[in-house]
Amino acid sequence: MRIGAHVPTRGHGPIGAIESARACGAEAVQIFGSNPRAWALPRIDRARCEAFRAAWSESGLGPLFLHSSYMVNVASPSAEFRGRSRDLATATVALADEIGADGVVVHSGAAGTTTPRAVALGRAVDTFTAVASQARTTAVLIELMSGGRGTVASTLPEARELFDGCDDHPSLGLCLDTCHLFAAGYGLDAADGVSETFAELRALGLEDRAGLRITLET
Repeated sequence: MRIGAHVPTRGHGPIGAIESARACGAEAVQIFGSNPRAWALPRIDRARCEAFRAAWSESGLGPLFLHSSYMVNVASPSAEFRGRSRDLATATVALADEIGADGVVVHSGAAGTTTPRAVALGRAVDTFTAVASQARTTAVLIELMSGGRGTVASTLPEARELFDGCDDHPSLGLCLDTCHLFAAGYGLDAADGVSETFAELRALGLEDRAGLRITLET
């Protein structure tokens, strides 16, 4: 097990993550690939990407994950919004490939309260498949959400349904945020609940796809 953190880049792009990780004692790292609350695409400066890849390799840290912008909604009712989401997520995947990141975390999406879940699921499947198809070496990690009406996937069976829709694309993986799982009804505040959650993960054939991100909120 590696203990990591979402760290700031201190205005220096990805290379600033190394300094931040060392400052807090993190072994694994997650960073944003671009402004998390804007549509601006990540900038790919290949010379800086190569410098970061070399520095990261020498640092002994890892693994490294990028989190996509919060603007991304793969199941939005708006075709324009979905298109921009696809483009932004794809650009983040391209940056991850350039810097040698292990994965890009993307929320499973939501379609509001008036869209049937089957329709929202289909939109998410189309978007995730398109984004994952652009990945060379990095993985696209679907982060389950905390539930609520219109959410595409917040439970493990819903995750299984989403992966099935994507024909178990080899570039897709799973990110489990423990805060989200707890809010969705998983009893992670007790040993039995943790055991039951992992048993369900294995029973659904999702264990090999799970990159577990442990988040603590105060």
